[in-house]
Parts: sequence; C-alpha cells; structure tokens
Amino acid sequence: IEIAIETGKVGGSIPRQSLIEMLRARGFHLAGTQDFALSRAKLAEMSRHALMEIGTIVGGVNLPRLGALANLEKARDKYRFIEITGKPGVGKSGVLRHLAERISREGHVIVLDPVGTPDGGWSALAQRLEIHGTAKDFLWDLAASGGGVLFIDGLEMFTSAERRRTVNDLLREIADIPGFSVIVSKRPDAGVEDIGWIAEDAVAKLGAPCQVVVDELNDDEVATLCAAAPELRALLSPDHPAASIARNLYRLAQLLKIPKSTGIRTEAELAHHWWQSADGASPENIRPAQRLLAKLAEAALAGQDGIEVPDDSSARTHLLRRQTLSEPKRDRLVFYHDVLRDWAIGARLSEDITLLDSIDLSVPPSPRVARGIEFAGRFALEQGQNDAKWTALLGVLSRPGAHPAWRRQALMAIVHSEVSPQLLNSCRAALLVDGGALLVELCTAIVATETDSADSLFKKIAAEGVELPAEVPSSFRIATTRSAITVLLWCAAHASEVPIQAIPAIVELSEVLLLPIMYSPQIGRATAKMLFGWLMQLDLRDTSITIPGATDAPALERQSRTTMIEDLRTMALLMASHAPDDTRAYLTAIAKENDHYKVKAIRPFSKSLANVAPSELAALIKSSLIEERSSGRSRRVSLTGAFGFADTDYMPESPAQPPFLDLLDADPEVGLDLIRTLVDVAAEHYKDGRKAGTDGFTVVIDGKTRFFPWVETYFWSRPGQSREYSVTSGLMALEAWSHERLERGEDVDVVLHDILGPEGSCAANLRVALDVLLSHWPRTREALVPFVANPLLLAKDRARAGLERLGGGLMMKPEPRGRVMLADLAKRPSRSIMLEQLVPYYMADDDAGRAARSLLAKAVKEIGPYTAEANFGDPAFMGSYALNMLDRSNWVEVDGGLGYKSPPAEAEHLERLEAHRQAHVRSFFIDTKIQLAIGDPSKGSPDLAREAVEYVTNDLAGDSYTD
Repeated sequence: IEIAIETGKVGGSIPRQSLIEMLRARGFHLAGTQDFALSRAKLAEMSRHALMEIGTIVGGVNLPRLGALANLEKARDKYRFIEITGKPGVGKSGVLRHLAERISREGHVIVLDPVGTPDGGWSALAQRLEIHGTAKDFLWDLAASGGGVLFIDGLEMFTSAERRRTVNDLLREIADIPGFSVIVSKRPDAGVEDIGWIAEDAVAKLGAPCQVVVDELNDDEVATLCAAAPELRALLSPDHPAASIARNLYRLAQLLKIPKSTGIRTEAELAHHWWQSADGASPENIRPAQRLLAKLAEAALAGQDGIEVPDDSSARTHLLRRQTLSEPKRDRLVFYHDVLRDWAIGARLSEDITLLDSIDLSVPPSPRVARGIEFAGRFALEQGQNDAKWTALLGVLSRPGAHPAWRRQALMAIVHSEVSPQLLNSCRAALLVDGGALLVELCTAIVATETDSADSLFKKIAAEGVELPAEVPSSFRIATTRSAITVLLWCAAHASEVPIQAIPAIVELSEVLLLPIMYSPQIGRATAKMLFGWLMQLDLRDTSITIPGATDAPALERQSRTTMIEDLRTMALLMASHAPDDTRAYLTAIAKENDHYKVKAIRPFSKSLANVAPSELAALIKSSLIEERSSGRSRRVSLTGAFGFADTDYMPESPAQPPFLDLLDADPEVGLDLIRTLVDVAAEHYKDGRKAGTDGFTVVIDGKTRFFPWVETYFWSRPGQSREYSVTSGLMALEAWSHERLERGEDVDVVLHDILGPEGSCAANLRVALDVLLSHWPRTREALVPFVANPLLLAKDRARAGLERLGGGLMMKPEPRGRVMLADLAKRPSRSIMLEQLVPYYMADDDAGRAARSLLAKAVKEIGPYTAEANFGDPAFMGSYALNMLDRSNWVEVDGGLGYKSPPAEAEHLERLEAHRQAHVRSFFIDTKIQLAIGDPSKGSPDLAREAVEYVTNDLAGDSYTD
C-alpha cells in the first residue's frame, strides 16, 4: 500500500524487478512465478542429489562442524562471495552441505559439483531444468522467493571448458542480482591455473572473496565424536600411532575401515593399506578390485574423469558399497572422494613410474593430478630404504621441457609427510650434495608456494579487532604451513654440514618464519645459533671459515656473497634476543674492526640489540665515531668535525636515529653514558685546547653553583646547530626519553639530574633540560627556578625563539621511522614559548617565587648595570627587565586583567632601542632603492634623489658617512 501511494503521488510506474526488490527489502518472501514451478522443483532435486554425494557421517556420527558454520554465517552478513578452504579431507564439502541444507529450508540453493554439472553453459542447464525463460528471469524469481545461494563444490576440480562455461554463465547472471550470493569450496593450494578461469567481471561485481578456513577436528569436536561413538576414543587419543592423521575427517573414516590401525602412522601408510587391500576386499576380490583402481588412476593421470565399466562383478560391487567408487551414470565409474584419487595415482606410479612417459609434462599438472604426484613421492620416501626411488622420481619429472610444477609436487612430499623429520634425515646425503642444490630447491619451493603476504594476513587479523603495526612492507611474507619450520629446524641441527651455497635459501626461509621464531624460544634459539655461527665466519675479517664448500667450491660472485652476508646479518640481528652471548661476541668483534659500513648496517637493529647487548652496542657506536687524534692536532685541521665521515650516517638529525632512544629504554645508564661521551668529545673538539673561562652558564641548582661551559653548545639539540649530527640526534633522543619519563609520572628532579649530567657537562644539556621543563609546566615550576633566575639563559632563550621560527632547514636524507620523530618534538610547548614568558608566574609569595626573585636580584647585581646600547640579547638588560617583571608595582590593570608596564628608565631605554631599530630599517630600505636605481634608472625619482642626498649627508645614517 505504501509503495502504491508513493508511486501514485507522482503518477509513475515501477518495473517488475524493481517492485520485487522493494518488497524483498521490506521483508516479504514472494511465492515465485508459477511458470517456473517445475524448474524450481527440478533444481531442488538436482541440488539435493549433489549434496547427497557428500558424506557427513563418521563412525555413525553426523558432525556438523559448528565452528566453521558459525564463521560462514558471519561472513554471509558482509560478503557475497565466500570461499570455504582447508586441507584435503578436513570436511570442506561437508560444511558446504550442512550450510546448503540449512539455507534450502527457507530459500533456494543451486549446487554444482564437478560430476553433475551439465556441459555447455546456461543453455544446457536450462534444458536439464526445463526452464522456459531467460536466466535473468529465473534467477530473479529465485531471489524474490526467499533469496538464493549458488554453491560450487570443488571449484578447482572443474577442468572441462564446457563445464566451466556453465559456472561462469551462472556467476555473471547472479552477480547482477542483489539477493544472490556465491559460496565455493576449494583447496588452499589451488593456483591461478586452477581457478583463474573464473569470470573476472562477475567476481568484480560480487566483491573480493572472503575465506573461511576449515581445520582438522579440534578438541571440542573430538570430545563430541567420542561421546557419541566411544569406539573412536582410542583412535583419537593423542597416544595412538595414527594421531597425526586421525583428526582429518576423511582419513579418520578410512582408518575406521581397518580392523587394526595401530600400525598406521602416516597418510601414505593409510593409502598403501587401502591400495593393497583394495579397501578391505575379500581375498578373491582384491586383484580384480585393484585392476579397477589402477585403470581409474591411469585415466586420472591422462586427464579423464572416470572410466566406462559395463560388466558387473563382485569387485565392482565391493568398491561401490565401500564408497571407494561412485556411479554418477550407468556404467560410468569415478572415485567417490578426491583424496582416494590422490592415493590411487600415487600408488600406481609407485608400482610403475614409466606411466609418466606418456604424460605431457610441458604444462602444469591439473588439480586432479597434482596431489597424486606428491603421494608418489611420499610412497617413494616412506617405503624406500634410502632416497633412490625419490630422486629417481624427481629425475623422471625433470625431463627436458617439463614444467617445474611436476617436480615441485614430488619434491614437497618430503615436508608434507607426517614423518618429515625422519625423511629429511634419511635423505641427508641427497639434500646436501652438489652444494646443497636439492635443499636450496626445497627451501625456494616452500617460500614460493607456502607463504602469504604479511600485509594481507595482518589485514585479516585487524578485521577481528586486533591492533597491529600500521605499516608492513609489501614484500614481507609469512609461512602458512609447518613445512618451513620443519626444514629450518633440520638445517639448524645439521648447520655444520650445510654448504655455503645453501645459506641464502635458508636465510630466506628463516625470514618467512620471523614471527613464529620471535615467539618460540625453541625455534628461535636453534635458528639464531645457526645464523650467528655462519655470520661470525663470513662477516668478520681474519676468521677461519669451516663452512663446507667455502674453499673448494667455485667462488661466489662478489655481489652474491655481499648480498648473502647482508641478508644473513639482517636475520641474525633480528633474532639477537635468542642468542645474547653470540650477539655480544659479534658486536665486540665488529667494534675492533672499526668498519664504518658494517656499523651503518647494524644500527637499524638497535632495538633488538639494545635489549641483549647494550654495553657492546654503545661501545660499537663510540669506536665508529670517536677517532684517535694525534697530539697537538688542531680542530681546524679536521674538515669533517669531531667524528669524521661516519657522523654523516646520522643525517638528518632526529630522535629516531638509532641507537640512542633504544639504548635509553633498554639500559638508561649505558644510553646516558653514550650521549654524554659524544657531547663531551664534540665539546673538546670545539674548544681546541682553549680554556672556557667565563664562556658558559652559571646556574645555582639545589643551592650549589654549577658551571656549564661553552655557550655556543647551547643550541646543539636543534637541527643544523652542531657540526656533529650524532650529537644532535643523541640530545634529541634524550629530550624525547625525558618527556616520556615525566609523562609516566617519574620525579622531576630525578629526570632533571639525568639530563644535566655530571659536573663539567657543557651547555648543550641545559637546552634539553629547558625543553623538558618548559613542556611540562606548571608541574615543573619549582624545578625551573634556577633557570628563570639566570639572565644569560633568559637572553639566549629569547634568541632561541627566533631560531625556532626559522625551522630546521632542508633534509638531505629521509628521516628514519621511530616512535618519536622530529615533528613530535616540534609540537612540544617549549618550541612555542620563551623562558621569560614564565617570569611573571614567580611573583607569588611562595618558596619558588621568593627563591626566583632572590637569585635573579643577586645575578643582576653581579652583572652590573646595562649600557646604553644593550638590548634583549644582553644579559645585563635581560636580567634587569626580568627583575622588573617580578615587581608587582610594574603591573597595571588592562581590559580586566594585568599588563606589564616598564618603569620610566626602562621605558626610555626601550624607546631609544626602537628608534634606533627603525632608523636602521629605514636606512636599509633607502640603500636598497638607491642600488636598484643605479642598476635601472627607470626606478629613480626626484623624491629618491632627495632621500639619497639626506642619506649621504648623514641626516639618516649618523656618522657612518663622512664624504
């Protein structure tokens, strides 16, 4: 009624499809067009038959996998395209069936599988369902009458172009219908060649797919199974020899068929038993049943779905009854489950490897064959006495022109087996021979095929509400299986035998495991020990190298060797926390070498190094910067400043320059000592043998007089004010660290003591102290008393304010990333206020106020009266000005508040200063105009001529001109 009224008001009309969508949006479920009643019934029947082919019973128990179903329901709320993925046999299809049956009770589902889907596109499907109308009309009808979901089971198993056409026709039509979604099941290792045929235009409209992973049985599901079927308790026990495979639903179903499964440890052993017994056939049926299985395996190798078997037999009946085979059409036999096809291909190739001679290996193996090749490798590894059968299989798969994916499938068998560590040991010789060529190939294959982008993984985790780093390098990848861990631990156990040629591949393998390594002490210790063992040999001068292949193998190219060492160093230093002793020894050795380039490469890892080797890291920085100078050498001789060329690595000056802030965090005593040492050395270089005398600041702190020499160092914590970039960066880090300490609630006096340093520290420390104290006002009011009462500091701080307005200049290099950056310090209040602005807050009659007035009065008296030319940069005038500001009688009411009014003598002095300033400004502008007129007469004028005459006759320039 609402829709009719709204439409009637404007005299318009509504297309049928739009009306259906508007009604659905209001919660109505339409009955559907009667013209499609028969077609809907046939569709429901086709979908029901497809679902019935999916087994869901294990040990007599129907396990619905509630966790996976809940995740699917969550995904359906946000996504139109969902992928159910998981390892073979975990029950992906079963989860799909449960969801499809649940949805079909209140809506419509279309279920496609690789066997029952008609070839030839929409027209073939429409003919089967007797649909008299267009795809758009039929699918809109389904969506209007309860919504619709397209389920596709085993997406990568659709291998024929005709069947793929049917899927894509449906996808394209469904993508334009808001009420329709798509849910598919697929293996996680399905590549572009397996599912790249999906219509991209349809996927673009549906949106990026959301993956829901189905894992093996968890503890709750195991408990449910055991409660419903107590006979499964022993088989699912962690102590059972088959525990490593029993939590896979399909393997569990196969184990249940074996009367005594205690001898089964691996999936390959289970497959071998299934093959040898023809799935438990009677003695007289074993050989006939094996022949059927062998023919099906050979057909699968040749790319066929099944075989024609018109003759009945007891062996055929046995295999159909045991659900090893199914008969989708009369006399057409196929494997009931894709896992059985994988087993059969592997077992058949294990019997006769020459079958591969007739296979076209120039193209990648199809998903129907790929895992079967892997099982051929598993059979060769687990049943052979050595690596001979496995390497022979690899050789056959590597014939000229063969696609590398064939060999890779067999290669990965060694890490996919449940007894992978034992197999790696038994194949040790084959893996390490020829410079570890096979080991390198294995590591490379794992990194290439069993990793995922860290960025995409972090996005998935962040979607769950977990806080993660804001930025992750796009090239960084993370291992998605245990294969990398297995191989890395094996390499660590055999590190002394690994050839030098294999080290780059192992380092790359450790990179994809960085996150697990950081949080697993066992893996971390083993890996770090291995990497540091190699690093100490390859990166240090005059160290004997015992790594196999380092001397008698062909020399690595210089660039390759350099890259290898850099990558090795990177990974070793990232794992420093797992090898503290090795880290300390390495840093100590590098410090002795005094190699500028190595130190530069090490510094970015200061966060991990500072936590385990703070003293050694600080010693390394000192040795790289502080050069031995010959006696009597003048600082003017050194063109590169106090620290030489190595100091340029600290450009631009920043609190984020490593390792200062990291050392202050990890070990404050060591961090402070490093910064103080660098500042002292730079100050020593600056004074060039001169005595400070009165060149400095005298400050009374806690009743004791302290002298901070060298006024020029006062600005060293600002960019561009010191020739030593490392000194400025260290002082900036000290400031940033001190801010954080006060923000955590630490005592102001304790923090101030650490900033100012021991007796003799130069004036650079005062600037840092003021930055911190000014930024945390008024909490720091008492601590600021000695500084507010210092005329020289007040004068210099006014000059500093002008320096702040000029900015830090141009950066020649990008600033390193860190938790505190230059921009963070620039936002601190100290950058926008002057010390003199706080002077009036000490007029109060309290301890701080009385102390400030007393100290300032004493300082002004010691300095003496200011001269007629004195300005705010003169401590004598600045001190007198501040003291006058502390006199309550110099404050008058202004607009409801108080304003400072200079006493007569000070006001007169300021007027003279202002008149003098204006005269100089006017002289500057007249001189500029005269110079412009000399260069360009058109810019002259009579008025300018008169001004010029006055100018040169000293009416404006005083006594500066006498001609």
